[in-house]
Amino acid sequence: MKDLYLRKTIKIMKGQLTLETIIMLVVLLVLAGVMITLILTTFKPPKSPEERLSRTQFLQKCESLCREKNFGEYCRTYWKGHDWDENGKGNEVIKVGDEGWLTCEDRVYCFLVSPCEDIGYRSYRIEGCAEYLFHFENDRWRDPEKAKEKVLEEVSFSSDCSYPKFLGEVTRQKDIDWYGKYFKKRVNELASQSAGTTGTTPTTGLSFQDCKIDTSAKKVECSSNCQDADLLVITGKNKKGEDINIQGSPTISQGKISLTDSKLADVDCSQEINVVLVCKNPDDSKTASGSCTTS
Repeated sequence: MKDLYLRKTIKIMKGQLTLETIIMLVVLLVLAGVMITLILTTFKPPKSPEERLSRTQFLQKCESLCREKNFGEYCRTYWKGHDWDENGKGNEVIKVGDEGWLTCEDRVYCFLVSPCEDIGYRSYRIEGCAEYLFHFENDRWRDPEKAKEKVLEEVSFSSDCSYPKFLGEVTRQKDIDWYGKYFKKRVNELASQSAGTTGTTPTTGLSFQDCKIDTSAKKVECSSNCQDADLLVITGKNKKGEDINIQGSPTISQGKISLTDSKLADVDCSQEINVVLVCKNPDDSKTASGSCTTS
């Protein structure tokens, strides 16, 4: 009887051990699965946040870079996408921004689509980025040609887009070739000047004053020694109390610089009026107070 009891006891214990072993193995397998999942999740390389930016998010980033005065990143940053106009055709040459600059869909730079008054207006903003990047690289390398090479590498076009070829074939688009007419040209000028060659820097500074706004003639006229103006900007209030921002390419004649615009008829002369001149020769910008007159 005693032997029979012992055999039953041993058999029961073996059964318990087998069940415990199975349960332990199952628990270990579950834990191993959890650990593997955690490891894969933790060490999986994250996608570049730039790749996930929508157009709206990209524009918000550009505005933030300008507001934070991070001009280097503002001038270098471009949209990491291939179909800006969302027409289902990638890497096309399209027009972007208020000025309608031609560019590749995978090279939509911040300065083409997002204003940054601290750098400049319209084409002056493009030249401003060229100047900022060139001076940064020249300070770094102490070599104008090396600086020029680096800047033109940073702001350029991919092999996936035919922007240079497009401009060469469509000559009527030369007037909006921002890269050749403004960016690359300005970099070349700065490299030549820094190398000690004869530049175009004037001997006298920019003068800008005595701005008169004729609301009847819808015209603003100022005195200035500017020889080549890029932009004239008038800010203030209209007669409804709304902010105004009138911009245009001015006319220069005999020491006078002027701009005609229909919106000038609605300027509130009782409010403060400021006129900003962006001049290319001398290369400078200035602000003057404006006053109203009648013709």
